[in-house]
Amino acid sequence: MSRLRAALAATLLLAPLTARAADEVPRCLVLPPVEEIAPADMPQPLRAALARDVGAFALPGQDFDATDVVRTGVRRRLLWLRRRGTRWIAVFEHGGRSYDNPFVVYEMGLDGQSIAGVRGGVAYPASVCQITERELWR
Repeated sequence: MSRLRAALAATLLLAPLTARAADEVPRCLVLPPVEEIAPADMPQPLRAALARDVGAFALPGQDFDATDVVRTGVRRRLLWLRRRGTRWIAVFEHGGRSYDNPFVVYEMGLDGQSIAGVRGGVAYPASVCQITERELWR
């Protein structure tokens, strides 16, 4: 019985260490003509599309529920917002029982007001840089 307790105690002590996936997301290179856009500079049509398609999310650096323990009630945090010409991609951190990086891709009209969703999907820390690049150059 003491071995079981020791194993359980070790599991509980190590659990916070396994929930650190958010720290493991690489910072991907941003090379011209791709631009990283600050959340404050997000165009209003894109802001409205993200609210409709993604729902509530925290901004970079803000607290969110990275694990299945609910503290803030917000399960997504914007990781980055990038664009190449009229193509935009928003990549998020998504907490819960497992950590992943959902993304949504939009095409913004030349008028800066019209926007169309192109696709969405899920990446993981090991693939998020490649997927970001692929989606911006499609």
